[in-house]
Amino acid sequence: MNTFLRTCKCLPLLTHLRPTNRSLTVTSVLSKYIDEPDYIKYTKPQVPVYELLNIQIKAYDYTVLEHYAKHVHKIALNMDFEVKDAWATPHQSWKITNFEPGSKKVSTEYHLNKYERNIQIANLPAYCATTFFEIIQSSLPMGVFVNIHPHDEQHTEIRYIPDFELLILKKQLDELLNPEENKK
Repeated sequence: MNTFLRTCKCLPLLTHLRPTNRSLTVTSVLSKYIDEPDYIKYTKPQVPVYELLNIQIKAYDYTVLEHYAKHVHKIALNMDFEVKDAWATPHQSWKITNFEPGSKKVSTEYHLNKYERNIQIANLPAYCATTFFEIIQSSLPMGVFVNIHPHDEQHTEIRYIPDFELLILKKQLDELLNPEENKK
């Protein structure tokens, strides 16, 4: 007989089993004694997780931003985090002019573009988050800014460029189809 069965306290229960279906019945009888009760799973510590986090990366230099976003994405994948999505938002453009002192004459003029990339991570365990954030911060190049925040619907909407011509055409179509409602 198996050494486990000899040392098992439930051996008297197993003696009445028939040899033909012994293996099937032994495992079903032993499973009652080996399995943990249901309430045990609630005594284990629950690991808090961040459901959806956006890592927002901004920079004025496009190539540095792209390489760093790729680096952060690769780190997240290597640490076995679930990367839900990664996207680019339209860049912001500024025209900056410097005037000569005491006059309206333009001395210099600059055109700045600020680029943005987002990486969305789902179910990030809290005990791994600090290490992940420290790795991101320690490898941060100069001129690149990182914000980490929970996901909001506003972050989804900002990634799309509105089509103003299409909006105007929809408004004109609505005016043609419902003229009495638009006059009010």
